Amino acid sequence: MARISGTDVIKSPDRVQGALFAKKELGADLVLLDDGFQHRRIHRDLDIVLVSGDVRTGALLPAGSLREPADALKRADIVIHTKGAGGGGITAELVPCSLIDPSGSREDLAVLQGRSVLAVCGIARPAHFSEMMGGFGARVETMAFPDHHRFSPRDMEAIGEKARGKDLIVTTEKDMVRLDPRLIDGRWRALRVEMRVSAMDAIVREIEGIVKGGSISRQG
Repeated sequence: MARISGTDVIKSPDRVQGALFAKKELGADLVLLDDGFQHRRIHRDLDIVLVSGDVRTGALLPAGSLREPADALKRADIVIHTKGAGGGGITAELVPCSLIDPSGSREDLAVLQGRSVLAVCGIARPAHFSEMMGGFGARVETMAFPDHHRFSPRDMEAIGEKARGKDLIVTTEKDMVRLDPRLIDGRWRALRVEMRVSAMDAIVREIEGIVKGGSISRQG
């Protein structure tokens, strides 16, 4: 989000206060709440839910990964299914578009062809991350960490050992900002991806209509 021109990113433990701050102090026309489907205190004009698996067969926490039963999706205005999630309807797919070097410069994905790459990531689906680079001809070895992992100096040392003889060390943009820049050498790259969504024009029109007459208020 921070890459988008004119977009402010607010971190607040109180989502309502964060939204009100965005509106009153920053003049926001639209507040996009991340991971907020279960957050009932704030009024939403539109609920968009991204489904990355078959929720019909999933179990609730702690036995599984679902926070609510699958029937809760009836509250959603728009449900988007990622590739392989099934369910039909609107679909989305993450598509790699470039590499970002430590200076912030872009490189074409063609540089991966024939290269020996260590894929380093702390995400939910590390195999998919590695497969994307393999699709561009890289010889990929994966070093996966837990989702939302905070990389310690010991982690960086282990990565350095694993990366001996590798041409490139590629991580996600999300993970790159968690790395100590003093421990990043010239082989590091971040894989930039874009989400391609079917029926995107219709979704944008829906959001634009809400922005023109929407509101931010406290609920419950």
